[in-house]
Amino acid sequence: MEKGPLLKKALVWTALITAGLVGGLALLGVWFRHQYPPERLRQMASEAAGARLGRRIEVAGARVSLLKGLELNGVRISEQPDFSAGTFFSAESVRVLPRLVPLMSGRLVVRRVELDRPSIRLHRLSADTFNFSSLGAAPAGPSAPPRGGAFSTLFISEAVVHKGTLLFQDDVAKINIQLNGLESRVSGLSLTDPFGAKIDATTEIQYAHTQWKGPLSVQARLSLSGDKAVVIQKLSWGLGSSSINARGTLTPFPEPRVEATLVLNTLSAVDLNPLVQLPAPFQTATLSGRWTVKGTSSVFRTEGEFDVKSPAVDFSGKLVVAKDRARYTAQLDPTSVRLDDNPWIPACSARGPLRGPWTGNYADGNWTVQGTLTADGARISCGEWITKPVGSSIVLNASGASSREGEPRLTLDVRAPDLNLSPQGPWPSGITISGNLGVTAELKGTPSLMAFSVTADGQSLEARFKSSFQKPADSALFLSADGELARSEEPGVFRVELSSSTLHTVAGDATARGTVVFPRAIDMDIESQIPDLSTVQKMLPSLTNYRLRGRSILSAQVTGSIEDPAVQGQIRLSLGSITPIPGVALSNLNSHIEWADETVELKSLQGTAFGSPFRLAGRIDHAGKRPLVFLNGDWEKMQVEKVLKIFSSSAPAGPSTPASKEPARAPLARAEGVFRIGEIAHPHYRGRDFQFNWNFSDVGPNLSLLSGTATVTAASGEIMNVPVAEKINGLIDREGSDLGYKKLAGRFLVTRGVAQIPSFTLNSDQTDFSATGQVRLGGMESDLKLVLKLPAGSVRGSVGQWMTAEDGRPTIEARLKGPLRDPQVKVDYRDTVKRAAQDILKKTLGGWKGKPSQPAQTPSTQ
Repeated sequence: MEKGPLLKKALVWTALITAGLVGGLALLGVWFRHQYPPERLRQMASEAAGARLGRRIEVAGARVSLLKGLELNGVRISEQPDFSAGTFFSAESVRVLPRLVPLMSGRLVVRRVELDRPSIRLHRLSADTFNFSSLGAAPAGPSAPPRGGAFSTLFISEAVVHKGTLLFQDDVAKINIQLNGLESRVSGLSLTDPFGAKIDATTEIQYAHTQWKGPLSVQARLSLSGDKAVVIQKLSWGLGSSSINARGTLTPFPEPRVEATLVLNTLSAVDLNPLVQLPAPFQTATLSGRWTVKGTSSVFRTEGEFDVKSPAVDFSGKLVVAKDRARYTAQLDPTSVRLDDNPWIPACSARGPLRGPWTGNYADGNWTVQGTLTADGARISCGEWITKPVGSSIVLNASGASSREGEPRLTLDVRAPDLNLSPQGPWPSGITISGNLGVTAELKGTPSLMAFSVTADGQSLEARFKSSFQKPADSALFLSADGELARSEEPGVFRVELSSSTLHTVAGDATARGTVVFPRAIDMDIESQIPDLSTVQKMLPSLTNYRLRGRSILSAQVTGSIEDPAVQGQIRLSLGSITPIPGVALSNLNSHIEWADETVELKSLQGTAFGSPFRLAGRIDHAGKRPLVFLNGDWEKMQVEKVLKIFSSSAPAGPSTPASKEPARAPLARAEGVFRIGEIAHPHYRGRDFQFNWNFSDVGPNLSLLSGTATVTAASGEIMNVPVAEKINGLIDREGSDLGYKKLAGRFLVTRGVAQIPSFTLNSDQTDFSATGQVRLGGMESDLKLVLKLPAGSVRGSVGQWMTAEDGRPTIEARLKGPLRDPQVKVDYRDTVKRAAQDILKKTLGGWKGKPSQPAQTPSTQ
């Protein structure tokens, strides 16, 4: 058969079939418009859907076509029972494209539904009641059956939402959630069977006075009947600056049930406020992690890992949280931590791995927590002055409990056997502490008021105060303290109340109690007992040469600022001995000293010096500046040779010696006082009942700086083994080289260690002695003019006439120079000869008034 005729027949049949189809469709359209006019469609949609949903439905307009399907405008669905209760759903337009074949049999099978600008309002009225709980129930009151019949089933192959709005209002939780700009695509929508949905929107949550906004993207399968389960295949939710990802199953109604995996990329604590009130260090934190969540709103379990980060705190670990109705339990296994300048322990930080389980419980506003924490691999420090090195042990056992009233009660037990102290610590000025310290601490109370019990072992610790104190290496040092620690509202300030504390050292024990407001003020009472002062020399290098012995008891009060505290108190010494300067040994010492502010008062000091008992009392005013020293003392016997030997060893050079190259030293103090000596002994002198009074404006480390005035008085005494005394005794027909006296008195004007003597007298039956001149105190170098007056008539013959002065008493004048321990004495005869010549002239001339001629110059002899 030829191809041409066949092709023609095919085209003819195709045209006939096409014309038949078009005609059939045209006839179907005519029939459809005749069967379902717009008014009937509007009524059918309102009544059939209303009967199905159990709500009143309004449709403003409707039209239908084969190509565009059913289009409803101004659609509204009421709350139950009618619009007087409000509007549950509204849309500008609803476009429905049904399948024609099922439609002709009375079944509504929708190929596609498009909703333009729909608005849905979900409302939770009570714990178990929602405004959609009655969907599918018949409306209240009688209603006419739908005209034209009702659709027996409803199935939508595809539903599309454009620019929709979904509002969820929860009267129980007092929270409103709104989805704006909702774009959704639903596949296989059914009132009875699950269907798929994809949703993109912007969320807006309002709780109290706080609002959150963020994008939401969900891909899930939902069910509008049965348990109304939501299978979340993929969820991404931005909440403020936070990001949440999840997948799983959620059954929200009537009781929420979830079985899901939750992933937090960055959940900001700011976004949780005020839903969750976090402690201050976590208020700027972000939380990330991955959890599995399973259960209902009344019974659930959450398990996973977390990581918290903030400027002050980083914390990671594993967490399990379970809820059984009103009771919550939690188990925490930390893995690492970073704390920088946290408010719980100011200026302290920690970095590194942590180990140890923690458990917590919460019910009806009450909670408890307990656990153990080890941080051997972590580095912990406070202000870089106290550090737990990596690898050293530290263990924390803690428990806490809280109720709705007041702060939580805490119990902490910290054991750190190896802490390093740095010299750059918060110590008072001049104090340096470094080395290893072991600490055990127990704390009980609330975060703002914590009672503590602390022990610290610093066997290898090194401690120094300037150059006057140093703890010997490997010597005993043990500290125990009990008290309270109160946190101040001001950052970095806290108050330590010591009820008792003990410091045990190689020298003895010291106890303290009081208050320290760190880092500002101190108010502390200190007591110390030192059984043997020789042990103090090991801690006070400056006292090594003093050869301390004895027992002391110290009590003191320390008040004022930590940097420059004021110290007052008292110290008692018994059976002591000291060598204040080389060669001077004070023994059998018993003393009582009190000090307050800038005053030190020597209540009493008794002992033995140079083998002789002494007693001393005194006071030092303006201690620490240029003090004024008052002394009142008694000494039974002073051996001058021993004393001069000690002080002359540090004497400065005399006037004829070249000046010392050492730098000049300033005076240290002023001094006033009185001192009594029962006896002064010297190879050439012995005196009794001395009393010294002085008022020195300058006192220094040696006698060369001494300036001021002094007086001395004494009772009887003897000058012994002096050649001039032998000569004097020979003149009055006495044997020996001793001179006795009944009274002694003298005045001294001291300038820079040189004593000017305007008057010094000794009165006796043998002679009256007077001296003027000066003595350099450092080496007792003297330059004195001496005058001896013998009793009238004690010297006979021409010698007596020559020596007799105008008062009728023989007089001898001499010069004393050199050290007092061995002076050179030269008798001056010039005045004696002069007086003798004048006396002869008077007698021979019978009272001649003329001026006698000068006698021949007679040389002085010794």
